Amino acid sequence: MILILFTAFGAVFVAEIVGDKLLYTTGVLAAPRHSLVSPSIVVPTSRRAKLYYVNAGKQGCDAKQTNVGMRRWMGDLHSDDALVGARWSAGVATDLNGPPGWMIWHVDVTWVDERSEYWAVFPAYRTTENCAHSDLFMARSRDAVHWQTLPDPVLKRDDLAWTGGTLYRSSLEYDAPRGDFRIWFSALGRDGAWRIGHATFPLQELVARLDAGR
Repeated sequence: MILILFTAFGAVFVAEIVGDKLLYTTGVLAAPRHSLVSPSIVVPTSRRAKLYYVNAGKQGCDAKQTNVGMRRWMGDLHSDDALVGARWSAGVATDLNGPPGWMIWHVDVTWVDERSEYWAVFPAYRTTENCAHSDLFMARSRDAVHWQTLPDPVLKRDDLAWTGGTLYRSSLEYDAPRGDFRIWFSALGRDGAWRIGHATFPLQELVARLDAGR
């Protein structure tokens, strides 16, 4: 079974796929357009599941101020409607964002059990530009609300021709045996073609960068 989380028309939906069949699509949350951008669910060990999303306001991709909200799953994770029912809490404001002068656009969050930390990957754009000109950043948190963001991107769109347009929606997982983050990202090349890329980042190198503020 695969659960796919997505937004459309200002609402968050979950689709369940088994094999090659779509079994159902159900609405989870609703809000004004661009208020629930790029939803991401994380299920940390011995803690409540959490739903993160970006609020870009009415301007969406052109917003000069964005922020990330978080909701906690208050129901039973073993119930039939776990994560797709009406048991999400009210939204909680977080300080997850790009470094000064950068606006977060999409977000994905995972849990690193050995450090009891949340880690996020996200494209962000300068306030002088829009979401079509983004680089890729990472951040960590111990309480799910307060975050420390790397001041420099982990990937820059200008590094390669096939990412030269923008770096966009990305997903990450933590490979505990290797101690690495594996990131899959979408990218628009200078030739106008969209592609999917993959990169690996050692956890300890990222921790060292955060501790050093670079």
